Amino acid sequence: MTHPHEHRESTPDLKESSHENDGFAEHDAAIRQHKRVVLGAAGVTVAAFMTFPVLASFTGVFDGVANGVGAGYVAGLVVILLPVIGAVVYRAWTSRMEGGER
Repeated sequence: MTHPHEHRESTPDLKESSHENDGFAEHDAAIRQHKRVVLGAAGVTVAAFMTFPVLASFTGVFDGVANGVGAGYVAGLVVILLPVIGAVVYRAWTSRMEGGER
């Protein structure tokens, strides 16, 4: 029986496992771009969702009324529709990037 430390499997060299030379560089770039878009959209959504309640609760920014519709209702509708519209645009973008336009 051999000592457990005598037989070691070789670990792949990091240079050999990089995707730079095997055709995956373009795919990796697309993944990085995808992550940037998703994280940016998530940041905008969180900022909008956090800003609206603070402004509505602690300031008079949404106290105005135009044609009988309160500014708070309009701002709330925008905050609700922003992620929905963003999701539709995101879906169209990803479909186009994957080559499966619908």
